[in-house]
Amino acid sequence: MSIHIKFLFGLVIGFSQLAWASIPITQIESWSSEQSYQRGDLVEYQQAAYIALLPSKNIKPKKISVLWRPLQLSSTTPPKPGKLYLLGAVVAEGDSRYIAKKLNILHKSSDLQDSEKWIAYSGKPPLPDIPSDDPIQQLLGEDKNNNGVRDDFEELILNSELSERTKQHALQAARAYGHALTLHMTGETISHAEAHQAMQHLIFAEKCRRQYAKEDGVSWRKSDYYSTIDRLEASFLSGFYIDEIAGEDQLYDFPKDSCQALANAVGVIK
Repeated sequence: MSIHIKFLFGLVIGFSQLAWASIPITQIESWSSEQSYQRGDLVEYQQAAYIALLPSKNIKPKKISVLWRPLQLSSTTPPKPGKLYLLGAVVAEGDSRYIAKKLNILHKSSDLQDSEKWIAYSGKPPLPDIPSDDPIQQLLGEDKNNNGVRDDFEELILNSELSERTKQHALQAARAYGHALTLHMTGETISHAEAHQAMQHLIFAEKCRRQYAKEDGVSWRKSDYYSTIDRLEASFLSGFYIDEIAGEDQLYDFPKDSCQALANAVGVIK
């Protein structure tokens, strides 16, 4: 792993992964008030299917919940290599639906057979769906003024006690964070240059954040931007993805005034 990933995230994640073939399931167990559920568990409740987002017990699934996400098991959307799939995403291939067990990037269609990442569902007919908001859009959030910054984070920063200069750089950092997240949401191929630029902007943003923390004793918090488990997972996964596309032989700038470099790179936030 290249040095700038270590710089950005301040940790090294080591893991080994065994890919076991998925064994199709033909039915989903009914929700039970006596059962303890963990992230990634599937249940059926009132003729709809859900996947657990967080551990819970005796909390009924519902459409809008921080604990459960409804599954669209009638989906006919084929898998798209290179696309980011959130926990609970459903794709169709052949007679089966594949349910994402965790946030992951599908590199090739055969990855659907990896039981660590996907659940094969071949129940017939699929459980009826209930309306669900787009989870990708929920992850990215609203940006009603189209300035490249998620509205809830923008409001939080503007109403904070940070200096006006720090606020502007926090919003510029948010634009860099958001751009990195969106690069692989659609599965479209990105170039080495695009990946390098996105990583460079993330480096500027992180160095600028640390610069304020050191000089002023206060800065914005990345945890306020990556405010959900899906967003936090997506931030790590997008970092690895961008780093892989950019390549380890890429050189990055580490200027003395990273805040000015960030401002020059992403522009003024209005």
